[in-house]
Amino acid sequence: MIFKPFADRILVKPDPALEHASQVGILVAPRDGKIVESQQQFGRRGTVVAVGPGKRGKRGNVLPNTVQVGDKVYWGEFISQEVDLPDGKHFVIQEADITAVESCQ
Repeated sequence: MIFKPFADRILVKPDPALEHASQVGILVAPRDGKIVESQQQFGRRGTVVAVGPGKRGKRGNVLPNTVQVGDKVYWGEFISQEVDLPDGKHFVIQEADITAVESCQ
């Protein structure tokens, strides 16, 4: 199956270490004193597996995405769309919603 993201969308395979950590139920006490039950509430991390061509600018030109396949990216929990593919769960996010990148270069 070929899955090609549209426009400025990015397909990300979640980091299995974080998925496992959330199943264990790690408890973390942030500054406000509320107990958080899982790492997922702080955001997600994964590896980029496919990148769309980019977003169209006001003049019709394509502004290419800056992340590349293989980059490790971080994004918030509630800004992604979950997709079930043959090789497991993936997320589709917009490039603008990425909060940090660990470059593979």
